[in-house]
Amino acid sequence: MVGTVWPDLRVAVRLLLRSPGFSLTAILTLAVGMSATTLVFTAINAVLLRPLPVEEPDRMIAVSTVGEMAFLQQEPLAFGDYLDLARAVPAFESVVAHRRAPSVIGMGVGSRIALGENVSANYFTGLGVPLAIGRPFTPDDDPDAVVVLSHSVWRQRFGRDPRIVGRDVELGGRSRRVVGVAPEGFTGLFRGIAPEFWIPIRESAIVRSDSRRTLQWWVHARLRRNAGMEQAGAQVAGLARALAERYPDSNGGRTFRLERLADTSAHPAVPKALVSAGALGVLAVALLVLIVASANVANLVLARAAVRQREIAIRTAIGATRWRIVRQLLVEGVVLAACAATVALFIASWAGRALSAVPLPIAIGINLNLTPDWRVVAFTATVALLTAVLFSVGPAVRASRQPVLVALMNDARTSTGAVGVRCRTMLLSAQAAVAMLLLILGGLAVRSLAATTRADPGFDTERVIVAAASPGLVEYDRERALNFMAEAAARVRGLPGVQAAGWMHPVPLSLNIRITRLRLPGQEGVATRELSFVDAAIAWPGAFEALRIPVIEGRDFNDRDRVGEMGVALVNESFARRYWPGQRPIGQRIAIGFPDTVHVEIVGVVRDFKSRTLGDVPRPMVFTSGLQDLLGWQAATLMIRQSEAQGLAMEAVIRAVRGVDPVVPVYDVQPLTARMGGVLLLPRYTAALFGGIGLLSLSLIAVGLFGTVSFSVHSRTRELGVRLALGSARCAIIWLVARQTLVPIVLGAALGLAGGLLGSRALTALLYGVSPQDPMTVLVGVLILVVTTLAASAWPAWRAARLDPMQALRTE
Repeated sequence: MVGTVWPDLRVAVRLLLRSPGFSLTAILTLAVGMSATTLVFTAINAVLLRPLPVEEPDRMIAVSTVGEMAFLQQEPLAFGDYLDLARAVPAFESVVAHRRAPSVIGMGVGSRIALGENVSANYFTGLGVPLAIGRPFTPDDDPDAVVVLSHSVWRQRFGRDPRIVGRDVELGGRSRRVVGVAPEGFTGLFRGIAPEFWIPIRESAIVRSDSRRTLQWWVHARLRRNAGMEQAGAQVAGLARALAERYPDSNGGRTFRLERLADTSAHPAVPKALVSAGALGVLAVALLVLIVASANVANLVLARAAVRQREIAIRTAIGATRWRIVRQLLVEGVVLAACAATVALFIASWAGRALSAVPLPIAIGINLNLTPDWRVVAFTATVALLTAVLFSVGPAVRASRQPVLVALMNDARTSTGAVGVRCRTMLLSAQAAVAMLLLILGGLAVRSLAATTRADPGFDTERVIVAAASPGLVEYDRERALNFMAEAAARVRGLPGVQAAGWMHPVPLSLNIRITRLRLPGQEGVATRELSFVDAAIAWPGAFEALRIPVIEGRDFNDRDRVGEMGVALVNESFARRYWPGQRPIGQRIAIGFPDTVHVEIVGVVRDFKSRTLGDVPRPMVFTSGLQDLLGWQAATLMIRQSEAQGLAMEAVIRAVRGVDPVVPVYDVQPLTARMGGVLLLPRYTAALFGGIGLLSLSLIAVGLFGTVSFSVHSRTRELGVRLALGSARCAIIWLVARQTLVPIVLGAALGLAGGLLGSRALTALLYGVSPQDPMTVLVGVLILVVTTLAASAWPAWRAARLDPMQALRTE
């Protein structure tokens, strides 16, 4: 087989080198389309397909609680349940536990917040992850004195110095000795999230403090070689029943679910089916761009085949079979597609590195490792082969069917052939349909982004500076932390130009969501796990004033709302309307909290505002006093409103807060509008993705139109010369050329318009402030496509009108 194809391959390379203009145009056009699909597949591979870098990942399973926190796809476990699973399930070779652990790296002014993980001592050995340097944790390590650093921290902060092992680093206000560095690319068991360090857990302290009702540990287990999922599931179910009998208050009715690691979602909060559907949708859109590029190249190949009619006829006349002709043209298509695939892999690799380097306006480190591997190469090779068949088979079969005498007598300059015209017309219509579809999707995404940026969040974002602090990360106790926050707020309020200041957690529209269980009057006998969830936040005196969120009924928090006093809460309008419609909520008693609830009295109602996304409708929300909440003292953000007459330097805010105690990390000091930038990530990326793909398809169709119209004018030189000689006006010639291009484009646009109106329904969940059938978007899309068609046809049509009739008649 190789010996048969090799001569065709040599001929194909030689012929393509003889036509560098055609070859480069076809290769670059295909490369643009392939690079889009390759880059999308690279992301899909990183999130869904690439195995996590652990030993024998097919033996790793995720263990989760069922039904306690139904808003999560994978629910965490209580620490006591993890210990029982590690001891009492023979089918498990090892069981590891881990949870997110933000901390402070460094001391004083140079400190910063970093995301790490608390892990069981057997974490690295249980996962089978060999460290780059150093050693993993052992049971003999002092959990308060050792740390394993991520490869990125080792590279960026310590310059890959191998002597880092054994040195001390400041973490969380204390010195820890570095015992090892994780391997490059290892970011734990949740894809994308990139911890910067791992520290071992102190089991004895957690057992004393953690209730079995506190679910915050992610658990993964490794099956023994001779054990299966069914056996492990039966043993875990038996353990769940035993724990329910032993601890009825916490484990009554509690069950566990086992899933293979490969079947779990990229993140516990996101359904894998949703991620898969979104990924396939984006890949389908990218493939549409490839279809436009392939149609362009098919038109080029058709034109080239017309020029090569005599060559193919001569080959046939001297004995070449029809299959031999088709095979030669197919090999030429494969060579073009292979070259384009190579270029596409380089483009996708560069784009992946560039995207990975783009800083995101969120505190969590993201590392998707968008590096092509063998799966990406295999996918691109498959796409290249299918693309070669797509744009080569039709022209090849048509060329092989051409009668020898007709081909020898005709010239591409004087005859186009009805079949060839129909083929090119169909390709133009297909390109226009796809381009119209992509333009509608891109237009909707762009208009949705514009509507989102204009949305009223329900509070005043202008002239507000935010500054976050985390006294809980440097071993402050509650009383010391609250004193720090009170002193810091007082110092900031004393700065020139400050109108109001108050702490809040979380910041509205910062992608940080806090929820809690809600027990209403009359639900005293309902089990905590059966209570509904409600959005929650912690606020200090001055926070609502800084955001200009009015208290429309009752009162705001004040300095008297402290521990030991009656627990108080504020609610928003949506909360009051849902639970006390037509009644006054002031004075009502509710219980909130998770896993245990505490009673509070509603003392005020604030105006609705958006807390999750700008496109979200206001939802019921409850606010607790930061001076009473059991968790509020650990970390919060100071909201500072400036006066219009006098600005406030962010350096002054940093000095004021750090002046209280430089050990406490102060970070994310920026305007509130910048802090809210993360909430626009999805609409911005959606607009950039669909808008960019729409413009890319438009550019491809413009190039294809120009080439197609140019070839049509060239092949009809004699006909146009006859028309001019018989007295046709030059404007009539221009309209003739433009009309024959515009008709298939309009037909294709009509098909694309129908598909766009149907396909836009899939974007409904991503759109805000714009209908999927928005008439303005449709009108603009049609105008853009028509204008592009006319612009691409203008130069060839003008050249046709400028033909010399006598010279045109001599072309035969």
